[in-house]
Amino acid sequence: MERDRWTGMVTKKEIAEYLGISRTAVSFVLNNVQNNKISDETRERVLKAAKELGYKSNEAPKNICYILCNRELKDSRYSLLMEDLEDIVSGIGYNLMFMSIKSPSLIGKLENFLERNEADGLVVTGLLDDTIVNALERSGIPYVLYGVIENEKANIVTPDSERIAKDAVQYLIDKGHSKIALFSGRLDLLIHRQLLEGYKKALEENGLPFDKLLVQVVNQDGGYEMAGRMKLLDIEYTAAFCVENVVQFGVLQGLREYGLEAPKDISLLGYGFTELVKLSKPHLSSIYFDRGEVAKLIVNRLQQLIADRNTPPQKIVLDCIRFYPGDTAGAVPNTEVQT
Repeated sequence: MERDRWTGMVTKKEIAEYLGISRTAVSFVLNNVQNNKISDETRERVLKAAKELGYKSNEAPKNICYILCNRELKDSRYSLLMEDLEDIVSGIGYNLMFMSIKSPSLIGKLENFLERNEADGLVVTGLLDDTIVNALERSGIPYVLYGVIENEKANIVTPDSERIAKDAVQYLIDKGHSKIALFSGRLDLLIHRQLLEGYKKALEENGLPFDKLLVQVVNQDGGYEMAGRMKLLDIEYTAAFCVENVVQFGVLQGLREYGLEAPKDISLLGYGFTELVKLSKPHLSSIYFDRGEVAKLIVNRLQQLIADRNTPPQKIVLDCIRFYPGDTAGAVPNTEVQT
């Protein structure tokens, strides 16, 4: 790539393209994010390229901080959202900072950061609870939560988890399936209880019985173990809705151990659109929220709150549901769906 291609203000995205590395890595280096796995060699390459290409940060930068609570950035659900947020906030003259905090010292670290008043606005995601909301409220800094939490005083953009599950199960029912499993996460978490409710509603609206044996909670060994568990317990099913792509991918691998394939023997539909969807062979069939639209909603709401700190709290429920047909969800084996 020729140096003279770059004219005008150089962005972090352009530096990433120039070096052939991720935007997240460039953002970490230029925002001086510590305690990440960026190598010294990569850090030096980024700084050198930034100098050569004439990258300049704003003289009086405005900062939005992306705060990840009790989750890992290596989880692409969060790293990909961070990239989309980076694109949007840089376009409106803000820098995107990053902070990862975990229990047991989560609240203390969060409060220390908030007291320094280094950010004009906050996007907070991960595993959320009322103690986090209370700390954010006390700080007075505009914020938007992204996730699932019931708190009337919080500014939140939240997925309609119940609708996602209902639509997913309806999709499988329309393919002719009636014995549909739900491979769920921990039911003490609100999001998974909402997914379970959506699953039940789809069955009820189609006159199908609810069988609690078809609802299985994934353990730490993930989807691979789930496929074996269903086989060991001799639970009959022709399709499954998996609450994460990583679970869906694990089930796919586990089925192969028993000589089964998706969708020929078992149909699999997942929730989300991570890299696994297209890296998997076959591609994973998935239902998901449009990540770009999610990022726009979050930033637009945060801009409103920054402009007017007296704006009342609001819960925005996402409706930008998309389907990726993939190759793992089909009709009931040896049958054809009537149209």
